[in-house]
Amino acid sequence: MITKELFRTIYSQAVTEVMQFWSPTIQQEIALHNTGWSPDKTNTPDYLQASWVRYWKVVEQLQQSGATSVCDVGGFWGAFPIALRKLGFTVSMTEALKYYSNTFTPLFDYIRAQGVTIHDYDPFDETPRFDQYDAVTVMAVLEHYPHSLQFFMNNMKLMLKPKGLLFIDVPNIAYFTRRLRFLRGITPLVSIENIYKSRVPFIGHHHEYTLTELHTLAKLSDFTVVKDDCFNYTPSRIVSPRSLLLHPVRSLSFAFFRTTREVLFIVMQNK
Repeated sequence: MITKELFRTIYSQAVTEVMQFWSPTIQQEIALHNTGWSPDKTNTPDYLQASWVRYWKVVEQLQQSGATSVCDVGGFWGAFPIALRKLGFTVSMTEALKYYSNTFTPLFDYIRAQGVTIHDYDPFDETPRFDQYDAVTVMAVLEHYPHSLQFFMNNMKLMLKPKGLLFIDVPNIAYFTRRLRFLRGITPLVSIENIYKSRVPFIGHHHEYTLTELHTLAKLSDFTVVKDDCFNYTPSRIVSPRSLLLHPVRSLSFAFFRTTREVLFIVMQNK
């Protein structure tokens, strides 16, 4: 059985392994089309380490379902696929490698060396040409796409076996902090400065979601919703006695109104 502690340990080690390929140069290249990812704005190691909370939601459900094969769409840094492989799953990930320079080759070679198959594939533009899986994960991906998701969701169906599971997580546009900022006249969307300073095409967040929208997406795409969740994963946002003292209103909102939390998570089943 995979416990939360075991997963966190293995995932944390995977992050440490892939971060050996990180550098300010590679971070700047990532940020060309989204300045929000620049080294002074995003701490990639901290972000990846904190994300164990997000990925544990998937692993917990994978165990319950008995799934053995998983494909991570847009896996990029590869820490989660590597962790899944170490846990005994058969693992693939997709990336559209045409968007990456030779600077990224050592990272992708390392991911392959850990037993993860990398498909050079863009699910927003191409029909899949590979095997089906028990489960497909789409973590922090959909918010970066500005167009119709119909083609993408049809591809997810093609990538899944009958009764296969689709895991999606996205930022919550109705997150408490965004609601508060909006009341003060600050947009809950990406800042105009971030968009203005990024190259075309801008690949930051185009559309963040509400929980109702994720359920609507499942219905439109003919998936059955198995489970949904709303949670915080950033350490400073997790409710604790200290956070209750420092930020009582925010913490109480998180505790009692789940749709004000940071991240939305939904599990859909193929028919």
